[in-house]
Amino acid sequence: MENKDKIEIEKEAYDRKAEAARIEMDNVNKLAALKASTDEKERSRLTQQLSDAETKAKELNLKSVPITVKMRMGIDEEHLTYIEAAKTAVEVGITWIALHARTAEQMYSGTASWDAIKKLVDELKGSKVPILGNGDIWSAQDALKMIEQTGCDGVVVGRGCLGRPWLFGQLSAAFEG
Repeated sequence: MENKDKIEIEKEAYDRKAEAARIEMDNVNKLAALKASTDEKERSRLTQQLSDAETKAKELNLKSVPITVKMRMGIDEEHLTYIEAAKTAVEVGITWIALHARTAEQMYSGTASWDAIKKLVDELKGSKVPILGNGDIWSAQDALKMIEQTGCDGVVVGRGCLGRPWLFGQLSAAFEG
């Protein structure tokens, strides 16, 4: 077998593994639709999906592929589920958790609740799972302020980068000091 053929075979195997991991991560990302954690039956499904994704990644020997979750605080102020959902994610071995600090009802309106990010960080302190904050990051100073106020490990930028492609360079410079 020529080197070129061997490289093609290895590339195809890698592509299959990457696709399988992508499918599993897509399944996990569906959990961001917060209905997944509003009742006991759905929490069970959430736990099973996370566990299945982790198992699949291990079967494929994808140790370098992180299984992550991004969630909102809950459906509305009366149904805040993020703490329990995050604890469940930690139990099944999630790599990191990003919290968009708004409810599904809020969509993108109002002010993000950075207090909720701080509460999540405090609740999961001993878990060693990084918590990323999301919501109202419009500048590098906002990102630094969020980390300072909440103790989160990093930020996820959403709408704040729309029309501001330079924001990522500013974030990089700010975090490098």
